[in-house]
Amino acid sequence: MPRWSTHVLFILFLVIFGGCAGSCSSCSGCGVTPLPAGFPKESRIDNATSVRVTKTGLEFIAQNIGGLAPSLLGGAGQVAAGVVTFEVPPSESDIKDPIFGAKLGTVKICPDGPKPNANPPECVVEADLGKAKLTITTAAPHNLKVGGTLAVRLQKIPLKGTGVAGFVNSEVVLTKGESAAPRNSPTSR
Repeated sequence: MPRWSTHVLFILFLVIFGGCAGSCSSCSGCGVTPLPAGFPKESRIDNATSVRVTKTGLEFIAQNIGGLAPSLLGGAGQVAAGVVTFEVPPSESDIKDPIFGAKLGTVKICPDGPKPNANPPECVVEADLGKAKLTITTAAPHNLKVGGTLAVRLQKIPLKGTGVAGFVNSEVVLTKGESAAPRNSPTSR
């Protein structure tokens, strides 16, 4: 389970029990009743929780995701005014022959790592959760479906290739939200 999802579950847990505090008599009005035979010990999972969220609760989360983001992310990204910033780590992907599976080359993404202070910033993704228009609905039996519009910006991402992908030595630069032509370099750096 991804780290951020445990934070989401914990926040939902607090919201649900916070709603029961004070106005409900022993939470009986909140739909919490004991199981007749108790919960079977063999079905218990250590460090796990289960949360039921109403449609209204899901709508609240969708409408307030920008304000909830700093708490939900738990330090996984930087958040300022609802904009979450993540650095893209260096990674690579092999190109394989589709018939024999032999490695033909490699494409490296952000080979020199993120450079947030460069102009434009390299390998830095910005997601504007504060202006996101999201809908969160349930999908049977135990899944959530998130839909909507989320503004995401990645201004510059360097790509380098080796082997058959040696022709890939580009920097994709986006300006004013539109794609600019890749800057190709005929020589390796």
